[in-house]
Amino acid sequence: MTPLPSPGTRTPLTDPHGLLGLPASGGARLCGPGRTAGGLYLESGLNVVAPDLAPFLMDPPVPYEAIEAGLSAIAPLALQHQGLWHLIDHVGQVHYPYPVDFLAEAAVLGVSRKIAPTLDLTRLTPGSCLLLYHDRAALEHPSALAPFLPDFRCPCGVHQADEPCAGHHRSALPDRPTGSGQRPLGTGTYRLDRTLPGAPAPKYRGGLFLRAPITRIVLVTSHQGQVNPALYQRAVATGLPVAVESL
Repeated sequence: MTPLPSPGTRTPLTDPHGLLGLPASGGARLCGPGRTAGGLYLESGLNVVAPDLAPFLMDPPVPYEAIEAGLSAIAPLALQHQGLWHLIDHVGQVHYPYPVDFLAEAAVLGVSRKIAPTLDLTRLTPGSCLLLYHDRAALEHPSALAPFLPDFRCPCGVHQADEPCAGHHRSALPDRPTGSGQRPLGTGTYRLDRTLPGAPAPKYRGGLFLRAPITRIVLVTSHQGQVNPALYQRAVATGLPVAVESL
């Protein structure tokens, strides 16, 4: 592998979330069999400190008009909030039919999102987050479903079943399995809350459902064992921990 250039002088790291350096797992996920040679990944090891992910949930989910905002399924969208830049990333229904599928995986593996090497990294700093979007993030008319959700629990202990809440991720699924209440996933199975017979079919709108602090940037070497030095320098310049890994 060609030696990488020195990162040079930069501002010492700050760690507003207390998570910098925590890795996510890089193996197979619902979205693919694993990482690719030459790939660039943003990780969040949030599950290490909060396996239930509760501190990082958008509760309630935040409705978001993705098309109007210019968000696509293949490129994150930069957003500035309270002096920090974040990336809104689209979690597709093809691999993750519901937000809870992504959340259950992240609780075991952390968050790892592949991004294009051409993405502008210059705005990212310690404290930047991945804001995860899904087309089914926000339940419409929760009051209509509330009488049919006897096991409803707000993950943050704030909301009731008839209010917008992240707790609906585990109950308001129209194709939920019957009987055991277990939904299969690549990392195993996870439990769903009961929905009583006669419940109306849930309807959704797109929204933000998870705030995942970026804890590492990972560059995967090429098949020749090399990393693009310019890309490495761009990653290091963010002040975020950078790791170089091989397949």
